[in-house]
Amino acid sequence: MRNAIVIGLLCLSSSANAGWWDALSGKSPTGSNDSHNSPAPKNTDTDVGGPDFKRAAEIYKKGDHAQAFALFMKAAEAGDSYAQGQVGNMYSRGDSVPKDLVQSLKWSRASAEQGNAIGQLNLGIDILNGWGTKANSKEAVTWIRKSAEQGNAVAESLLGGLYLEGQGVPKSTPNAIAWLRKAAIQGNEAAQTDLGNLYHAKKIDQGDTQAATWYQESIDREKAAKAEKKAKRMDALVCKCQATAEYVQSQIDRENEIGKVSGVVDKVKLHNLGQTLVSVREFIESASMGRAPASGCSAKSGAETYQTCMEGVAEHASGQLGE
Repeated sequence: MRNAIVIGLLCLSSSANAGWWDALSGKSPTGSNDSHNSPAPKNTDTDVGGPDFKRAAEIYKKGDHAQAFALFMKAAEAGDSYAQGQVGNMYSRGDSVPKDLVQSLKWSRASAEQGNAIGQLNLGIDILNGWGTKANSKEAVTWIRKSAEQGNAVAESLLGGLYLEGQGVPKSTPNAIAWLRKAAIQGNEAAQTDLGNLYHAKKIDQGDTQAATWYQESIDREKAAKAEKKAKRMDALVCKCQATAEYVQSQIDRENEIGKVSGVVDKVKLHNLGQTLVSVREFIESASMGRAPASGCSAKSGAETYQTCMEGVAEHASGQLGE
């Protein structure tokens, strides 16, 4: 079951208000360690807000967040509800300004009180988490519901989750399903996953083929996410082991040079280094099989990566790497 409080600041979702966070940052606005991590609808047009907001958004996209913030603030002070929401969001993350949750709350509230669905959602999440104010789940639900009633898919999904938990509202599986389904139909993956889990738990009619499909898709997404995480870890480890192999080879060369000069070769040390080098190279070959070789690695020196590499080699040999 989800932890509804630890959900992270949302600044956009829903097809009704699609696009401006993607347009600004290219990131999903739903960043969190909760189940609500579905991406925002893709729409790279900055199609909301007034002229100052649009100009600020373009500047933000080009990477000048400080100048963009000044323009967002100008628009926010002039009453642009989207700019107010973005100012609140930038304060919440410390994006080109000192992080200030009280200011974030202030500007989210200004946006929300103008009826902006994104601002309402942000304000609800601030209050739910106790960011810049005392946590109050009932008040939070009031704002999240306002956003959901405007068709914001993330708000719909979050409201459904709150009904599942009984947080700020009486616990109600039927109400949870109703709100989750609204979000799921809009493509919200978190809601689809929740409905799929409810289907699996037999809390939804087993003849509901759509819920069954969402359940299978959620399993597939989880598998794909795990595979991607393992692949990224493997790439990083191969990078470290490439540096380690070079380091071990340099140690072998050094021992051989010492042996030439002194006439005494430390055969045990050379043997151990040789075995290590073989193990590392075999790991690199095995890990890279069917994959593009790691290139452009930014790993530290082999001496610094040695331990991490050898731990990874041992895990790989035992079949536990990535488990």
